[in-house]
Amino acid sequence: MSSTLRDRVSLVVAAAMVTTTLAATTAPKAAAAPKILVMSGACDYRGSLNGMTFELQGTTADGEPYYKGNDMRFEPYYENYIYHDADCDGSGSAPRWVLDGDNPSSGGFGGCCEDVGCNYDARLDAKSPVGPATWRMYCGSELSGLGWQDVNLTLSEVNNTATSMAVGHGSVAVTIAATIFVGAM
Repeated sequence: MSSTLRDRVSLVVAAAMVTTTLAATTAPKAAAAPKILVMSGACDYRGSLNGMTFELQGTTADGEPYYKGNDMRFEPYYENYIYHDADCDGSGSAPRWVLDGDNPSSGGFGGCCEDVGCNYDARLDAKSPVGPATWRMYCGSELSGLGWQDVNLTLSEVNNTATSMAVGHGSVAVTIAATIFVGAM
């Protein structure tokens, strides 16, 4: 094979490798999890959750995002978590999103909760917790007739953006922080 032909073959092979590499690296990615969620619609018993901000903390062992919310109005501060649990008791239970006071960890059944079993404050059997949905929530004592209820909760995505604009003669800039709610409240 002549050196010119060998160079052309090498060039074609190299181009094919680049095309293959680009195709593999430009595959569509899953949508990024929202960084901040705000809750509304909780029953009276869980009313302190209304308006609570939940911040993305990372992902659980099953690769799903989890969020932490703090209720700073009361002492001691009560932490709340929203996370996906693939199998809360290890016996093949349905996957669900959970609202719980326990911090999810990388271990446990279903890859997320520290408490073994299906102990939580509310659950949602859906692919995503974001938006309006009917959650099953514990709303007080069974003796009072409240117990577990279907509650229309909304977790709204919050986008914090900073925008600069000129004020006066162009030499002064003011930064305005805006909170934008995405989705219905």
